[in-house]
Amino acid sequence: MALKHTLAMLAGAAAFAIAGSAMAWEPKKPIDFVIMAGKGGGADKMARLMQAIVEENKMAGQPLVPVNKSGGSGAEALQHMTTAKDPDHTIMVTLNSFFTTPLRQPGLGVDIMEFAPIGRMAEDTFVLWVHKDEGVSNFEEFLAEAKKRGNKWVMGGTGKNSEDNIITDFLNTNYGLDIKYIPYKGGGAVAKQGQHHHGCAHLAHLVGREQPRHQRQVRV
Repeated sequence: MALKHTLAMLAGAAAFAIAGSAMAWEPKKPIDFVIMAGKGGGADKMARLMQAIVEENKMAGQPLVPVNKSGGSGAEALQHMTTAKDPDHTIMVTLNSFFTTPLRQPGLGVDIMEFAPIGRMAEDTFVLWVHKDEGVSNFEEFLAEAKKRGNKWVMGGTGKNSEDNIITDFLNTNYGLDIKYIPYKGGGAVAKQGQHHHGCAHLAHLVGREQPRHQRQVRV
């Protein structure tokens, strides 16, 4: 499968399919399924759902083996892909950080044009969550509360310089806020912090995520 470095998801849209000329190729051993996010979050659950669908429907002759590479907002995953010992048996499910991380970390020396997308499979929606005890039930109330507390209101998200970080910067710039952004290694850690911390919002993927008992959606 001469596809350079192979991808399975692009820009918030999940993708996995061996299409076109690649259909003639068959894997000879288990396939490393690289996930550029930590365990337990929306991206991880989405990737593992893909894995289950592929295996249940016998879409690949060999199993997909999930490999989480969450460091550096996807930098670890990108570097792993560029140095993969067996690129024919290595694919990656990506996030928006596939685009943003190389732009914001040029020292990585990663050229995303060296990667070959092989299909789109699903779209992933971001959701803004707050703890239910905050009494915030919609986006307007969130803005009012965040503006009142200044940098004492924090936003949890996955990784530095990630899409979560960019969205927080966007909110601060466009709504006159001073929210403090706190990066975590994965969506699972973000959700866990959001369950227990007041004065805190967080961004999380909707795909593969159940409604948390102590949290409320205020914006999709």
